[in-house]
Amino acid sequence: MFSNKNDITASAFPLPNDTIVSSKICDSGVKQYSGYLNITPDANMFFWFFESRKDPKNSPLTIWLSGGPGISSMAPLFEQIGPCTVDNTNKSILSENSWNNVSNLLFIDQPIGVGFSYGTHMVNTSEQAAADIYNFLQRFFTVFPQYASLDLHLFSESYGGHYVPVIAKLIIQNNNLINNCKIDLIPINLKSCGIAGAWVDPAIQIDSYINFAENNTYKPLLDPPSIKKMSDAWTICKHNIDECYKTNSKQDCSIANITCKGDYFGIFVKNSGVGVYDIRTKNGLPDSIYRNYLEKSVILNSIGVNTEATKFIEVDNKVYSRFADSGDIIHSMKSQVEFLLDNNIPMMFYTGDADFICNWMGGNEMAESLKWKRHQNFKNATFQEWTVDGVKVGEIRKVEGLCNGHLHFESKQDAENFYITAKGQTFLIEDENVGIIEVYFKPPTHYTRNNNSNRYDNGEGTSSSTTMSNEVYFKPPTHYKNNSNRYDNGEGTSCSTTMSNFDKVKSNFATVKTNFLSVKRNDTKAKSNQESYESISSASNVAELRRCNTENLIEFLLNDEEFAKMNIGENFLSKLHEEDITVNSFIRLRKADLKECGLKICPSLEVEEYISSLGWYTYDI
Repeated sequence: MFSNKNDITASAFPLPNDTIVSSKICDSGVKQYSGYLNITPDANMFFWFFESRKDPKNSPLTIWLSGGPGISSMAPLFEQIGPCTVDNTNKSILSENSWNNVSNLLFIDQPIGVGFSYGTHMVNTSEQAAADIYNFLQRFFTVFPQYASLDLHLFSESYGGHYVPVIAKLIIQNNNLINNCKIDLIPINLKSCGIAGAWVDPAIQIDSYINFAENNTYKPLLDPPSIKKMSDAWTICKHNIDECYKTNSKQDCSIANITCKGDYFGIFVKNSGVGVYDIRTKNGLPDSIYRNYLEKSVILNSIGVNTEATKFIEVDNKVYSRFADSGDIIHSMKSQVEFLLDNNIPMMFYTGDADFICNWMGGNEMAESLKWKRHQNFKNATFQEWTVDGVKVGEIRKVEGLCNGHLHFESKQDAENFYITAKGQTFLIEDENVGIIEVYFKPPTHYTRNNNSNRYDNGEGTSSSTTMSNEVYFKPPTHYKNNSNRYDNGEGTSCSTTMSNFDKVKSNFATVKTNFLSVKRNDTKAKSNQESYESISSASNVAELRRCNTENLIEFLLNDEEFAKMNIGENFLSKLHEEDITVNSFIRLRKADLKECGLKICPSLEVEEYISSLGWYTYDI
């Protein structure tokens, strides 16, 4: 349903904070959507989507997530790969070399608190952030089903070395469950992942700092006494990282982050006199011009920003602090990358040779250390010249499924000109050996573009006044997989069964559910019980199983003393039954929609936590 000609408010379940607008900002020549998807009752995630300039129905979908943790994805939109840039006069300029020349583009501000995203739902681990992104994608493809079947390429930078592997693994795991009819969600057609300056394995990458300080492409960055201090500090830093890897405890990993950042990394910062993101500079990154552009009320209104609830936060230090305090920054994501490679998801890592924090030496060692089915092939592969249009831009090493490269430019202007003048078709190409989208650039996050020769966007400050086409429609996320492995229009189901399976579920449910009382979600016994339940239910008709699950959940909760103490009341259970809500999705109901039931707490908080502890809500997305 539409609240007005430009706003979309729709969902599988009513979520009134969803507000999406269609504007002509930045690139007036393509269809675009921006605004908020409400991923939980207290989390409003901002996005900006641009259709491809060439055949959007058959172009892939590329998602970009900034790193940090805590950096807005508006930076790459305006400074790297997006359809427009901003000049010194605070005007947008169409970028002729945007990735949307060949791909649909989706930029997401995440986690909550970053950019324009707002709410009280705060996360502090990569796993929690991945769950939010997965939930966002489920909602995005529900609102825009015409994009759900497109090939998807997931790109990020820096802390994306944590985000992307976890998100991609969750996608693969849930796709398997969807294909086996064990969960009722939209399959995501993930094809590849690419990460610039990836922060994947701190033990390996932090260890590279001394070597890089002495032997980088440009010049030695520290004198011998400073190198000695770093070497001494590394002993303590490494010990603490090893403890973090061993225990995986919040305390040990947080201590490792503090000692490595303060004592070890701090020596380099104090004594090198160079920028840690670009060792050719002394002052680090320049200010972003686009921030002033995003302070203009006409722009904010046109792209659907809730100016009463939030203001733009390019770098959210609070988000960084939460991830640091949880120890997530020191966690290794190598196993997740290896999982993706072994599940035939191509990966590309690329790094600029002037980046210190996520330097190319550590990135190369990380890629070489990955244990996967073509591990030895990759180790045996040699670096080759990386060229674009006959010009060498760096070196790259690749085998089928994995490539790792670093890029070198003689000057800031070379990098800038290379990035903005490259042919559109060279930005995203299918490499026949790697089978991955290759990206020919290293971070112009360090640079601002020149402001001549590009035409201005004639859609400045305007919004579309036309009604949305019929292709935007909304369905609950059910029955999305059919025999052709394409998006199903929801008219039929991909699973069928007889009532005998349904009866088996009910007859066996009493035994299974009683075990949930004494075990927690991650226990082996809980997993065994869940697998037992899944083995019974996997062949069941989706609609019948939904009703069965709901009935058994209600029966269980009515007889559960702990739940009774929470004073939820039977009205809530009746609401579940009336709406035919699945066990896996009932907490998505908004508190506002349940006021008639007289609830005293929000189902997405205490209730979700309690039912999760019993093992019911296993697929927590």
